[in-house]
Amino acid sequence: MNSTHKKSSSIFFLSVLLLHVFVFVSKVDSFKTRKLPHASSSYRLTSNDHALVGATYVGVGELQGPEDIAYDKKTGIIYTGCGDGFIKKVYIGKSKSSDTYNVESWVNTGGRPLGVALGCHNELIVADANKGLLNVSKDGVVKLLTDEAEGLRFNLTDGVDVAHNGMIYFTDASYKYGINDATLDINGGIPYGRLMSFNPVTLKTKVLLRDLFFANGVVVSPDQSYVIFCETPKRWCRKYYIGGKKKGSTENFIESLPGLPDNIRYDGEGHYWIAMGQANSTSNNGGGILATDLTGKTIAFYTDSNFSLSGGNKIGDYLYCLYFSNPYIIKLDLTQS
Repeated sequence: MNSTHKKSSSIFFLSVLLLHVFVFVSKVDSFKTRKLPHASSSYRLTSNDHALVGATYVGVGELQGPEDIAYDKKTGIIYTGCGDGFIKKVYIGKSKSSDTYNVESWVNTGGRPLGVALGCHNELIVADANKGLLNVSKDGVVKLLTDEAEGLRFNLTDGVDVAHNGMIYFTDASYKYGINDATLDINGGIPYGRLMSFNPVTLKTKVLLRDLFFANGVVVSPDQSYVIFCETPKRWCRKYYIGGKKKGSTENFIESLPGLPDNIRYDGEGHYWIAMGQANSTSNNGGGILATDLTGKTIAFYTDSNFSLSGGNKIGDYLYCLYFSNPYIIKLDLTQS
């Protein structure tokens, strides 16, 4: 069995095990739909517990386990890292109302790309589980930015986002266990995760927070005052302040999530989108994607039976949803919800 197949199989095995690991799960119906005060669209987001009804599937067979999403609105391109090591480009700019999309296998990192974020100079920043934090130029040249901090190598570089000033914020889910042994980290109940920053000017890597439980997705707030990071087994997302009077402090953003939070993204319209995996094997399993406002109040929750996600974001009138063991991206039409 080749190494790529082993990695993909291990990731799938992890997703199956996660269904049975956690037994203390909050009820899905505890999340109430709230009106959206400043929606830019002509409709309001609403909860939907049958989200897959009417869904379309993008890039079927061409996307091997898409994990996270970065959208370049100037070019109409979605970037996502896949289980075969490729960063894929999905061209949606000219086909927003079509079920036909062009998918390009753009760059192979030689590892397992997970989190992806657009940089400040037309580059793509990639959190590669095996390689570390990478920079991919617009011409497709891959460069290692960092793979260790405080003498500890990253073993599972996971989530990433880029601030307006170019500072990169990212997570190492575990400095002890790699992606093939991630279940040992999760089941062990010992926090080996870290939240870090990388300064592209000084080339310095700084540990911001230690002892995190499987540190996962990261997003920078629109006002650039804090980052939100997810701790998957804790079923919560927390804030770390990067500016202002609270700089260096932490506080909860949202907790008691119905599922296991993976990546979190900001849609540019006042909402964060938290992709979640199943918390157990029942039909109401908490998997799906949850939207909050900037204060952490739940706006909407899209779920379905046996529905797990690792990434997602709203682009126009559509919600694009990804999962690291699916061979496609799920597209939901929010005007039909």
